[in-house]
Amino acid sequence: MKKRVLLTALLITICIPSAFALNSQELKTNNVNDLYENAEKYFENDKFSETIKLCDRAISLDPQNEKLYILKILALYSADKINERNKMVEKSLKLFIS
Repeated sequence: MKKRVLLTALLITICIPSAFALNSQELKTNNVNDLYENAEKYFENDKFSETIKLCDRAISLDPQNEKLYILKILALYSADKINERNKMVEKSLKLFIS
């Protein structure tokens, strides 16, 4: 019986998606690097709306961080949010090219 309980607990731990672990981390941090790393993890797991939310939060803390805009643009593209992506590209070009 103990083996079965331990095996079940182990399987549950392994099977829970990493995105659930990120939820508690993202709520506790205002560190731009942590937000970016979590956004990357979401992006790698095709969680584009979560990626966009974290990028928005990080951009509000560090509006001159180019990599945040790049990741957000990639997430918008992957989520088929073409109009929003185009606006973000324009904004990025004005910020970093002009």
